[in-house]
Amino acid sequence: MEIQFLSDEMQNEIKQSIIDLAQATFEKASNQRVPQFMNKKTAAKYLNVSQVTFDKWTVNKELPEIRIDGCIRYDRNDLDKFMLSFKN
Repeated sequence: MEIQFLSDEMQNEIKQSIIDLAQATFEKASNQRVPQFMNKKTAAKYLNVSQVTFDKWTVNKELPEIRIDGCIRYDRNDLDKFMLSFKN
């Protein structure tokens, strides 16, 4: 004998609420945009490397950088191309 604490209708409403919440959370997460131009800290985070590793790559001039009045930025497309250049 099975004991049912919630009616089928209530169970379906709870399931639908969970699905709606999951979809809203997914949409919110997917809408978080990565900027086109990033500072060093953001670029290192984007590439999932430490700032020390990122510094090594920039010192060796392996990564193109944009310099405007002493402000350095990295283009997301350049970062993607750089990583893909090591793809086997």
